[in-house]
Amino acid sequence: MMKKTYLNLNSCKNIFLIFAMSMITLSMSAQTIGQYTASQVAELKNDLQAGKYDVYELTEAADYILTSQIIPAKTSIIRAAEGLPSKPVIKFSNTSNLNMFRVNDPDVTLTFEGIEFDGRNVLTDGGIVKLYASDTEAINSKLIINDCYIHHFTGDYVIRNLRPNFSLEIDKSVISDISGASTHFIQPFYPQATNSNYTLTNSTFANFSGGSKIIGTGTAGLTVTFLADHCTFHNSTSTSNLLSPREEWEDITISNSVFTSITKRYSHANTTIENSYINGFETVPTNATIVNSFEAEPAPAYADASLLHLGLTNKEDFITPDGLPAGNTMYYLEDPTAAVSNISDTGFDLSWEPIDNADSYDVYLYQGETLVSQSTVTEGTTHSFTGLTAKTTYTTHVVAKSADTFYVESQSPSVEVNTLTTGLSSAELGKEFNLIDKTIYLREKGKLEVYNLQGAKLISVNNVSSYNTNLGKGVYVIVISNKSGITSAKISIR
Repeated sequence: MMKKTYLNLNSCKNIFLIFAMSMITLSMSAQTIGQYTASQVAELKNDLQAGKYDVYELTEAADYILTSQIIPAKTSIIRAAEGLPSKPVIKFSNTSNLNMFRVNDPDVTLTFEGIEFDGRNVLTDGGIVKLYASDTEAINSKLIINDCYIHHFTGDYVIRNLRPNFSLEIDKSVISDISGASTHFIQPFYPQATNSNYTLTNSTFANFSGGSKIIGTGTAGLTVTFLADHCTFHNSTSTSNLLSPREEWEDITISNSVFTSITKRYSHANTTIENSYINGFETVPTNATIVNSFEAEPAPAYADASLLHLGLTNKEDFITPDGLPAGNTMYYLEDPTAAVSNISDTGFDLSWEPIDNADSYDVYLYQGETLVSQSTVTEGTTHSFTGLTAKTTYTTHVVAKSADTFYVESQSPSVEVNTLTTGLSSAELGKEFNLIDKTIYLREKGKLEVYNLQGAKLISVNNVSSYNTNLGKGVYVIVISNKSGITSAKISIR
């Protein structure tokens, strides 16, 4: 008898509800994106203030000139479109002293990615330009700045928060040429601006002058956390302390950073500066707690005459506990890792993984201390060495370089290569060693090394006359070093 199957309507209803909820979740998680050319600034402002999209992309490496401040209606991301040759530039043109952006509502996060902000008013008689303010109702607001260039602001502040629980995160950015009698790049304002958190990472702060400072004292009674990690503070001639938090602030920690050419010292007693170079202060801080400061002198590599981008050519003297150099690390190319293959009596191949932001690679070959060859590779990540001497030890390494001088070049570890002995016959092989099964018998006791054809060392034993390699089937390269010299050859294990 055929068994009847009944449709459970309640189960169907549940399945439908689960499906509907999952579709709603997917819909909610998908970001809406609007795109704008430099001539569509009015549309950009209207859409931001109407909350039309989640993401607003600037599609041209051009000047986006605002004529009035923008007040986003909700959490928004303003970013450069991918593939632009340079950053879009946001400027301001108005006779009044205004912010480029202001947040009025609570729980609004505003994110800038890949944008340049020029604080000079387009009008010669224009008002003072400020970048951002969270207004009196903007509780729990947040500002995120990533991969941005902010420069030439002169007002009483650049970024100001007026309400509690404000959060500022700046990463991989450059802030420079901040001037004015009392310009605060960051200004917590009023007692209501308490419970604020400021985090600066992998960023450069350069060319502060007049009476400007990175962070101002704000109003008494604030509870504030200030953390700076892997930052470079450079070339401040300001008559004010570059960093001037109040002593009652809770947690002020600067770590893994570099201070160079700073006129005024940092002087608050509840500050910890750790794993940093501090000798760049004209007067070394005496009140702050100093932990593990670097004594070596930095050897800087500047990208341009205005000294905006600072890396260290002697970065190995400033390695912090996290394994990275002190200061801003975003301008160091990653070190390549080189591998050797196809070793013969007259050459070998060298290869490496591509490095982000590298345009070319210099490949070096040495015999002892003598430079044998240097080549530049602009296409691909391989190089073949030919015409070498048989039965000879060489070393090679790769240097990654970038045409963008913001980046400091990097170098792979050196790799040692032993070329094979020329045309060894079976009889000649028997004079140096014998291979029986998987055991190598040396004519004269010495050092035995075994490599695979990719150049990886598999075996290294000293002072042996025979050795059971226990290798699997395949072709290998052996190198024997003894009083008679160095012998290398290919062997086949069957």
